[in-house]
Amino acid sequence: MNVYFFHHDVYEKRYNCNQLSMDEWRAQGEPHPYMGVFLIIMGLMLQAVYLPFIITMLQPKFISTSCYKLMFFLGIMDFIQISGASLVTGYLTMQGAVFCTHPNMSYIFGIIGLGAWCGSCVTCMILTINRCIDVYFPQLSRVLFHGWRTWLWTIIPLSIVGWIIAFENTLCFNSRYLAWFFDPYFGMNSSLRQTENGLPIVYASQLHTINNVSTVAILCTGNIVLCYYVFSASSSTAGSNSAKLKKQLVIQVCVISILETFCSFIYAYMQFFYTPIWLIVAGSITYQVNCGMMALTYLFLNPTLRRAAFNLFSKCAKAAKISDMTASLFKTQESRNTNRTNTDA
Repeated sequence: MNVYFFHHDVYEKRYNCNQLSMDEWRAQGEPHPYMGVFLIIMGLMLQAVYLPFIITMLQPKFISTSCYKLMFFLGIMDFIQISGASLVTGYLTMQGAVFCTHPNMSYIFGIIGLGAWCGSCVTCMILTINRCIDVYFPQLSRVLFHGWRTWLWTIIPLSIVGWIIAFENTLCFNSRYLAWFFDPYFGMNSSLRQTENGLPIVYASQLHTINNVSTVAILCTGNIVLCYYVFSASSSTAGSNSAKLKKQLVIQVCVISILETFCSFIYAYMQFFYTPIWLIVAGSITYQVNCGMMALTYLFLNPTLRRAAFNLFSKCAKAAKISDMTASLFKTQESRNTNRTNTDA
């Protein structure tokens, strides 16, 4: 955003849209109206499922634990990502957009989405480390993550998000490939590429690459460690509530991490190497599903949180119903009093 707001000459050089007319830029894209509608509906459904769990995690019995603090923070990141990955992407897919047909929208949402993606990856890595330390070294876990210390860990992803939004290159949507790329001219004629000092400008982000490679390495290692814990737990401890809760959280973290790892690998690979279209589309759809996977994980794999969310919102619904009934009774009584007054008059 630093380039976008404060160095417009650099922005115009890197993202020059004056080479073709608007009709010619539109011809570079490919509208997919049905796919766009599907993405928007999927995004709205995932947000509708996710939001109650995010709110429920604010209850003291959940937010008091380090794991749920991190999962709550991850939920906010994911909610932002769903808005970009499904709602914004769905709209641009319907329009058959490329960068130069929607430059401002693509630049702003691209950089926000990139920041949220890297922030969620780092949070996932911290969450995996938290689970590993908690199940193997509980005393060390209390030292590192007890109480307010967990919130200090969120400074790391927040700092990365802030840096990316301020200084990194943005992602640009391309409807022909249903994916976001650093190169605004991806898949187009090489003559459209901008040059600097006689050489083609390289559109990339080293931080994004480091983030994705680190995500693959740490989550793969962490998942192996956590899976070993799940399958090696002795029968004597398996019956305790504490062990069951830890296993439940470990399984959830593993499910979340698998898709995150796959997305990181695909997006890191396709920014630098030839990738077939089917794999690009698969990576894009997996990314969109990944953004809302936490919501589905809570819905199907976390009965404690699911019951708490149901109880919370059923109480809210009952309270709203009682409020409506009370208001209706007051209106009826007021109407009767008015009629009596008119009759007496």
